[in-house]
Amino acid sequence: MAVGMLSVLFVLLSFLDPALCQDLSPAPAPENFVRRLGHRLVVIGDYLYIDGGEISQTVNGGLAAFGDHYSNPINDTLSISLAESWNNVSVSIKTTPKTSPAFIRSSHWVHGDSFYMWGGQASYGILPASKDLWKFTVDGAGGGSWDIVNPANRDVFMQLTRSTGASWTTCNGMGLYMGGYQSLGTDNITGLTSLSRVPVPGLLTFDTNTNTWSNRSATNFNLFGTSLFGAATCLEGLGKRGFFLPLGGNVANRVAFVDDGSGLIDMATIKFYDVAANSWYTQGTTGDAPPLRDRFCISVAQSQSKTYEVFIYGGHNGRDKTIYDDVWILSIPAFTWFKAEARGVPRNDHECITVGNQMISVGGFKSFLNFTEPDEWAQGIGVLELSTLTWADRYEPGTTYDSPQVVKDWYNSNNLNDVNWRSDDVKALFSSYEQLAPTTPGSDNSDSSEPQQHTRTRTGAIAGAAVGGAVAVVVIGLIFWLVRRHRRNRQEEVAKDQESQPEESTDYPATLQSTPSPHDKLDYPDMYENRRELGGQTTTLYALPVSQPSGPAVELDSSSVGFRRELDGAHTRQELESSPVGTELDGSPTDRVDVSPIRR
Repeated sequence: MAVGMLSVLFVLLSFLDPALCQDLSPAPAPENFVRRLGHRLVVIGDYLYIDGGEISQTVNGGLAAFGDHYSNPINDTLSISLAESWNNVSVSIKTTPKTSPAFIRSSHWVHGDSFYMWGGQASYGILPASKDLWKFTVDGAGGGSWDIVNPANRDVFMQLTRSTGASWTTCNGMGLYMGGYQSLGTDNITGLTSLSRVPVPGLLTFDTNTNTWSNRSATNFNLFGTSLFGAATCLEGLGKRGFFLPLGGNVANRVAFVDDGSGLIDMATIKFYDVAANSWYTQGTTGDAPPLRDRFCISVAQSQSKTYEVFIYGGHNGRDKTIYDDVWILSIPAFTWFKAEARGVPRNDHECITVGNQMISVGGFKSFLNFTEPDEWAQGIGVLELSTLTWADRYEPGTTYDSPQVVKDWYNSNNLNDVNWRSDDVKALFSSYEQLAPTTPGSDNSDSSEPQQHTRTRTGAIAGAAVGGAVAVVVIGLIFWLVRRHRRNRQEEVAKDQESQPEESTDYPATLQSTPSPHDKLDYPDMYENRRELGGQTTTLYALPVSQPSGPAVELDSSSVGFRRELDGAHTRQELESSPVGTELDGSPTDRVDVSPIRR
């Protein structure tokens, strides 16, 4: 009934509000662009695709309204060429009309020449007639076409709950989607009110090769198996099918999500999921972790040495009422956080993606859900040059990722022996990095087409060992000569004493009396107590200090708000249940008050 009333309201508003009758562009000119949110970014071939979300813009000098709102649904798929240079004013944006529904905060899984759209919230609760998975197949020229994908196991698919605000990514053709919440804007569910935000637990997976769905438990991520407004990426080269890495966001019980920052998840300890093994792992990090946040953007790049750098930018803290402008880097396998000196524009609810040596950020708000405040960046686009960590308004094609210097410095001074591994199982997952060792300070590998293979032994250390060995031989020879000399002198003194001593009665044992020799006690402290190799030019490797937790790890209960405490590490290698429906809600929450409008 509520959904039907919203549809009727939309029709009425289209007659009453002149702005709805205006020809609103999904890609307005820079001078008319105001804000963009809830969209998703995908790179396929030479194009960046921007899909879904809402936009605010000016028409004839005034903000175009959608009913009593200033954001308008995007019913087109946009694309930007990555084969040519552009800046955020001159950039050309191509539009392709959509036959799929208009959703915000959905997931977009990439496979080959296509991407798949699942989940999300319909703009202003105007839901499609059926629940479907949609697929966009590119045409190689920035356009493409939308089609519905039929699941191979429809019985599992029909029992899934569509949600929004989840943590999602693609790992080698496997779409992953964890958590989110259901509302009147996500599914036709009886019992919900316009303010309902019911967390949906579990980890959905969709195999793009077989069109097969599964629903797995996520209780090894947190007690409730929930995740809201976090972000995730994939470390595709690890494991047999990649590691799913969710960061930040909120944990909530399975009854209701209160968006006040009380459930924000700490990023000092991270949990990741081996897709092929269906196993969760826990690992602590070093360095200062980012402040608590949600609604930030995330992207990942792999260096020429095969390390992964995960970049996060911006975000929102509902508890502190803060919108962030900072950039943070998590390098793996160092599991160390670095804070970039570069500061962008404060924003949240935006998206970013890595292209070569650049991270492109699109959309977002400076103030929470404020569509009327013009974006500081033209078209809402900013470009971060990753090796220098500097912001620009220009994109350049054909770049290759090179780790920021602060990351290189860590690997130049440390190796995997300096990582405080949570368990031997976690350490074994990164055994392929054992040959990754410091490079010579000041060296630059960026021009090499092949990754440099380094060993842990350094030239100074080899020289030091050689000199130390020679010194040890000399010291041992000197000791041997002194001992022999001492024994020879003692024998001569004893012989002299025996010749001068008178015979005594055989009733008493003969006793030798002698004056102590200065050589009776060999006292060479420098030889025995301070055996050290020569100083030379050797270099010592020092482990970075590792922050220890202030208290023991504890499990949460439903009455606790200490959501940033880590769960019991004993479960990090536990196999998960694979029941397709065991973690989904039954869709019939009760005792809720009907208030409008729909929460966003």
